[in-house]
Amino acid sequence: MTVSLAAVVLMSCSSNIPEVQITNPADGDTVSAIVDVTATATDKEGVSTVEFYIDDSLHFEADSSPYVYSWSTYGLADSSVHEIYAKAFDGDGNEATSDTISIVVDNHGATTPYNWLKITAGALNGESLSVTNPAITVQANVVINGAVILQALSLCEPSWVTPLAGTASWGTHSTSYWGINSSIPVDTSTQTAVVDLVAPPDTGLYYIYFAWDAQMEYADVMSLTDWTYSGGPVWDDGVDVADWPDSMAQEAIDEGNVESQYMWGDGTYGTRGIPAAAIRVHVIP
Repeated sequence: MTVSLAAVVLMSCSSNIPEVQITNPADGDTVSAIVDVTATATDKEGVSTVEFYIDDSLHFEADSSPYVYSWSTYGLADSSVHEIYAKAFDGDGNEATSDTISIVVDNHGATTPYNWLKITAGALNGESLSVTNPAITVQANVVINGAVILQALSLCEPSWVTPLAGTASWGTHSTSYWGINSSIPVDTSTQTAVVDLVAPPDTGLYYIYFAWDAQMEYADVMSLTDWTYSGGPVWDDGVDVADWPDSMAQEAIDEGNVESQYMWGDGTYGTRGIPAAAIRVHVIP
């Protein structure tokens, strides 16, 4: 009878080990450009983290479902073979490893890559954010707080400083922005933006923007001023991130990158793609 009890206990413990598997791509697939490596993971006590490994190297950690890693294959040799697997962890420290899949990289004819920034989850004032239409409704002058989960793809050189910052479209541009990460890493990364703002006093449609760029300071990114410009960040010239109209906000939501007017180091303006995400803020009486 003691043996049977022990067997029951062992079976109960073993059932608490997470389960994880790679669902995309499939074993043997040929991939190119940016690949969404997707995993499913389950555990009776809840999954705390899913890690994605490429060729035995940890590339990405996802703390919530959906567990997706947008993997950039640019720079990898065509016809090269790579192995992918995932690990899942629960709150008790139990872990499980998925089967390993092998894929082939072939970027012949792939589209030109670009940097981007996208909202993957989050909630403000208890209102969950939609990935395809991130928006909240608040009353005038109330506090807006919460956290936004962002995913960034940086194809920059590792030595470049790439600050990520946020800003409200209302208020004084030079003081309404805040820093999130002084330099995001190369490849795909998850960033958490803590939001603590006061809604504007007037009703209407406003935005909260997040943006990053290969610049030296947060102010350079938010003012869209090249860091080599001798006069420093230039504000209120009509091209600040906080000045973006509805159409550019929609571009941020749809593409994660906005074609913007930008002040170069010589003081002239030109077009530059800025990795950015946006949240609509509907202010009501």
